[in-house]
Amino acid sequence: METVRNVVDQQLESLNDTDALASAWVETLDKWRSELGKLHWGGRGKGGRGYARQTFQPKDVIVPSLSLEYAGSDEVGSGSRTLLSEQTYGKSTLRLLQGQVYALVGRNGVGKSTLMKRIHAGNIPGFPPHINTMLIPQEVLGDDHRTPLEVLTQDMSKSLTDKVSELENQLEKLNVEDEGEQIELLCEQIAEIEAEVSSSHQKKRAKDALIYFDLDESFHDVPLSEMSGGLRKKVYLASGLFSLESTSLLMMDEPTNMLDIRGIFQLRALIAMAQEKEKIVLIVSHDVDLVNDCCSHVIHFANSNLEYYEGGYYEFLVIKRQREEHRLKEHNALAKQRNALVDTIENLKKNKAGKHGRKKTGGIASRKKKLERHGLMKNKNGHRWTVQNAGTGIREGAINSMDASSRKRLNYAQLLKLPETQILLVPDKAVQFK
Repeated sequence: METVRNVVDQQLESLNDTDALASAWVETLDKWRSELGKLHWGGRGKGGRGYARQTFQPKDVIVPSLSLEYAGSDEVGSGSRTLLSEQTYGKSTLRLLQGQVYALVGRNGVGKSTLMKRIHAGNIPGFPPHINTMLIPQEVLGDDHRTPLEVLTQDMSKSLTDKVSELENQLEKLNVEDEGEQIELLCEQIAEIEAEVSSSHQKKRAKDALIYFDLDESFHDVPLSEMSGGLRKKVYLASGLFSLESTSLLMMDEPTNMLDIRGIFQLRALIAMAQEKEKIVLIVSHDVDLVNDCCSHVIHFANSNLEYYEGGYYEFLVIKRQREEHRLKEHNALAKQRNALVDTIENLKKNKAGKHGRKKTGGIASRKKKLERHGLMKNKNGHRWTVQNAGTGIREGAINSMDASSRKRLNYAQLLKLPETQILLVPDKAVQFK
């Protein structure tokens, strides 16, 4: 089991090696923790050119231009693998709003669990650092020798201790003579947190959370390594309930795994409580009923991009089908317009000899440029495409949306086929539960 953990840790670490913004993000966080003031991300030195300055929302998560890519391993001869790419049309944006429950769906191995682990580790560049996260893993390995009470209280104590360290770092930067009120306020906050860590009330709350998930006092001092998989899962669900007040984003990876029917009802109640307290909930699950009954939005993870849909899983299937039909109509209309331009170019080539040959040559060149720029007239949301809204002069499905090396030595018939993958995306059949 230790070997499994090491492999997973190495894979997650490789994501830092392929993320061009990872080092800048770490430096920005370190500076923010050691100094008072706002965290500045975006622009020169903090994300680089082309990465706009970002204003963090107090309770929402909006991270534009998200990128996840595994580095290749020379030892096993494997190449790099892209999970999310900021090069996709519209760019991959992580958007999680307060009080909403999201289901993250996609084929197995697409990167759903990796994305959640990455968020929980705080390694997503541009992720709001004030958003506290809690991750309930898909599988709780049986080599954990802690008791349920230790799992709940240690995780909470670590979170509170980190807050104390952060406040103490801010305290050291203050001037005693000029900023006495700020120092007094920080000292009060530190005292409150330390009292909370050592309070017996914490232990009582932890016991109540365990009992809520049918783990009575006879289980409280039993090591997790001696428990069944279902009981270990309930311990971590209880941890989510115990930490709910201080958590902004609750993430659950296959939470129904190894749960009995009563445990599933308790899980649903936990999701309802989180939504009532206006927390953000992100779930990865193959339980269609859970997604339909509890989720307000579905995020489709496919083709290195994140697509958002309102409603449960069945609503997602309907809207997805409608979008695919709409894109097919757009593709047919675009093909018809392009064929007309190609025919015009061919006719001008045949008749360019003669008195007005030079003008016709100019007309051929201008129509070729128009053909390369020609793409969809509407964006993926059905709104009219504009440079201001898109943030780029390149339309979806246009020939010039491809890099120059892909266009080199290809005729127009071949070039016109390549952008189709942007419009008619490969169907993600594995996401449909049978």
